[in-house]
Amino acid sequence: VGVGVLVWQTGHLPLIALLLAFSFGFYGLLKKGTRLSSDVAMLFEADVILPFVLVYLLFFSHESLTDYSLAENILLALSGIITAIPLLLYAESLKLAPLNLVGFIQYLNPTIQLLIALMVFGEKLSLGQLYGLIFIWIAIGLFVIGQIVLLKRQKS
Repeated sequence: VGVGVLVWQTGHLPLIALLLAFSFGFYGLLKKGTRLSSDVAMLFEADVILPFVLVYLLFFSHESLTDYSLAENILLALSGIITAIPLLLYAESLKLAPLNLVGFIQYLNPTIQLLIALMVFGEKLSLGQLYGLIFIWIAIGLFVIGQIVLLKRQKS
């Protein structure tokens, strides 16, 4: 219903949002089903993406590493390591947690981003967007209630 409200408000399907939702869902499913260790799987993923990155950097990028100072290049290299740590933790958690729980947790990040956009950056939320958000969080609330009921049944 929430997505339907947003479609009605904008007049078109949110293709990018749906593509991200489905691709992340399938990514999580694939990660959960793989027998590789998280670090080896992440290395494989980086190897798959590497040719595309190199083509972009060599032929389409308007900037090169020489455009930046040594300190900026060092920080750029460190950002890769800093980014890898949460990705490795996420990959490990996917193996341990049920996918429905992981899917629920995925709603927290965009909600936090929305709150930061509203409260820190002063962005506006239209009434239609607010209605869509309310319906989405009602659905999430129903999911949480269902999970609590399921846990209580399993304990008794």
